[in-house]
Amino acid sequence: MEDHLLRKGPKHSATIAAYQEGHQGPMSCGLLEMVGFPRIEDYLEKDPQYVKTKAANGGKDPFVPLGQPHFELDFVCMFETAFQWHLSVSKKGQHTCVVVDLVRPVSDLGEVTLNSADPLVQPNINLNFFSDDLDIIAMREGIRFSYDVLKRDEEMKRAVLDRCQTAFYPCGTARLSRNIEQGVVDPKLRVHGIKNLRLIGASVIPVIPDCRIQNSVYMIGEKGADAI
Repeated sequence: MEDHLLRKGPKHSATIAAYQEGHQGPMSCGLLEMVGFPRIEDYLEKDPQYVKTKAANGGKDPFVPLGQPHFELDFVCMFETAFQWHLSVSKKGQHTCVVVDLVRPVSDLGEVTLNSADPLVQPNINLNFFSDDLDIIAMREGIRFSYDVLKRDEEMKRAVLDRCQTAFYPCGTARLSRNIEQGVVDPKLRVHGIKNLRLIGASVIPVIPDCRIQNSVYMIGEKGADAI
């Protein structure tokens, strides 16, 4: 799709014309045309740290113990600058971008802290990626699975640390809880310790969902509307 969408030329001109005439053609493509949700026990169980952690967890998978997918694999039909903005786009050739999304990381939760009482001042956001090495192991094996390419583990770890980023579905910054010691809102979405204030959105999700958060956000919105 690079010649159609990124590079000037006959294909690019034809793409623009087709879209202007009737919102058709390659420019109407969402690019994310194929998604997979695999489990990869065969890959993970080759790693001794994963095996040890699984045994300590009563024989249950430490990421998704109820049989859910380990990953969402997104196959994008061009070099996707939205996900790899720090890498330059090749001036020639056509590419496929494979995005490896770990559904349920086991690293400790990140945090959002305030720099000021002024709501316009940027807060401190610590995503806390890879505070647990098990997430690096999972990403390494997810990449190995998606490409079926064999590399040394240290090289794969370096690739994970170099290229990993958020998938832009943040949640859990004001998590649901029984009391203020555990989180921010009660089961009726009311903020602990503050009268007449509810939070209704992805921020109240207490545990990262096993898939995309859209359905959870709809459910929270409906519950909040009913409560109000």
